[in-house]
Amino acid sequence: MRTKVTGWLVAIILIIAAVVLVVPYYVLPRTAARVISHVLRTELGGTADVSVETNLGWELVLGRFPEIEIAGANWNLDGLPIKNFFLRGRNVQFELLSLVRNRKFVYLSAADLQVELTITEQGLNQYFWARIDPEQKFRIELVKDRALLHGALELWQTSWNVSLAAEFSIRKPAAIIMTPVEFMIFDTRVPNVLLELINEKYLFQFNLDRLPIPIILERIELCDEYVVLYGRGA
Repeated sequence: MRTKVTGWLVAIILIIAAVVLVVPYYVLPRTAARVISHVLRTELGGTADVSVETNLGWELVLGRFPEIEIAGANWNLDGLPIKNFFLRGRNVQFELLSLVRNRKFVYLSAADLQVELTITEQGLNQYFWARIDPEQKFRIELVKDRALLHGALELWQTSWNVSLAAEFSIRKPAAIIMTPVEFMIFDTRVPNVLLELINEKYLFQFNLDRLPIPIILERIELCDEYVVLYGRGA
């Protein structure tokens, strides 16, 4: 009889150990990843693949991701198309209650968080036309280490085909400004006063501060037909 009771006791202890150790390790990270993926797809569209790694699983109950990776594609941030997004974070703190109750990911802090995102030339033009140039008089062209604006401009009652060399700069924490810096008409440099007039109308800015995880931009890389932005956790 005592042997039978002991056997049942051992079985109960093993079940409890499995619940305490095994289930959280396998269930909680996958559940959190599914919820965050759903939140991102709902807010930004496109796709979102989320991977959460833990030591025991119980860290999530304390509102901490030991490691998290997010790979997104074809997002739309307030009309700005984001082609690709990649995030890698370590010891990321979040609000557990918001995630569980409201299905909303609220980021608090991280020991280390690196972000890389890509915006295409087509996506920039789409946003530029919607916000700055609805008549689509100008078109943005991205080439290695350079940005250009090509289009037509009315000057002295004449339509001129013009090109403007432009520079991208970062305004902390997460705004990007494209500023025309050189104005050419038929390869002839024109007075700065005309460049100032152009800047008043075609100064272009887009902001990433409404991303679900706030970031601080640190570097911009211009490539042929796309721009890559690098940042860290705010």
